[in-house]
Amino acid sequence: MDLIVKPASALSAEEKAAMGITGIPEAWPIESYPYTGTVPSGFTQMTDVEFDALKANNQAAYDAWLAAIKVQIVQSNPMKVKLDTPVDIDDRPQFRRIVTRAEWLYQPKSLDFYTAQYNSLYNRKHYGAGYYDSPDVGDCIMQFYDSSNTELTKGESEAAVDFQTRLTANCVKTILAWENEIAFDVQGALLYIERIPTEKAWLWCVAAPDVPEAYGGNIPFMGRGMNLKMMQPGHPHYFDAVSASTIQPDPVYHSGRVQIIVKHGTGEQIGIQFVVIIYEAPPS
Repeated sequence: MDLIVKPASALSAEEKAAMGITGIPEAWPIESYPYTGTVPSGFTQMTDVEFDALKANNQAAYDAWLAAIKVQIVQSNPMKVKLDTPVDIDDRPQFRRIVTRAEWLYQPKSLDFYTAQYNSLYNRKHYGAGYYDSPDVGDCIMQFYDSSNTELTKGESEAAVDFQTRLTANCVKTILAWENEIAFDVQGALLYIERIPTEKAWLWCVAAPDVPEAYGGNIPFMGRGMNLKMMQPGHPHYFDAVSASTIQPDPVYHSGRVQIIVKHGTGEQIGIQFVVIIYEAPPS
């Protein structure tokens, strides 16, 4: 299998300092992805055999660099509270929680849809008077699957009512995919359901689903399946990441894509509102 690989030498000294990898061996691969026909700037195409050889040839230098970093961490004693750290009335150190980086904008995204229901996504701008007068934002897609995990799609000449009939008879999995084009920090999420499902239903939330797990993708923000029958309708269920996780979008590998996956009873229509709480990078 061919890969595209970015060595440390592709980064400037400022970029390395920002990433905390100053001094890393120049030839060490810091990013690698499956080759899909495009080689972005700073990357080199190579086979997996060449990639393994590259790592093997530079492993000793990388290990030495990593060991030196560990020594610096121990010597700096990061667990020691500085003398100028603010304290409370009982002389206990007080710490400030960092939410996101300076100048990034609070931009929560509300994703409102029904499982197994065609054209149920509500993802519109605020223009106009009626519910459906404003245009769709255009950053989400919905997908439906049957019990054999085959995607159910509307035929070109198929009427919407006929497609809905097929969904009601066959759909057991609904996926809503949202993709942001701007770098963002994920702070948490809010989840609402309209009613308790009639049958068993579970929900997952996965980031960068198109990037293989071995290359840092398929990140479960909400893993192992959340049982929707255990949730209270209309009640906000809040998921706090405590510290933000930064996602850098990529139009080739779709690293800025987030999927909400719901497995449900055949044709069951469950109203779901998923609010992703994010901070976006300011416009460039």
